[in-house]
Amino acid sequence: MNTHDDRDHFHSEQCGGCIKYRRVDTDWGHCGNHASVYCGRLMFEHDTCSAWIEGEW
Repeated sequence: MNTHDDRDHFHSEQCGGCIKYRRVDTDWGHCGNHASVYCGRLMFEHDTCSAWIEGEW
């Protein structure tokens, strides 16, 4: 089992709106949420996550 894979879950919360998402350009950014399986990964702004924390787009 890959513990760093959350793809079996659907979440309406998108990375671009998470307070822990740090943009590197207009579409991509790094996840900085230590509670997320994606922490430290480069993420597309429309990817989703179960550890999403409301922020601003």
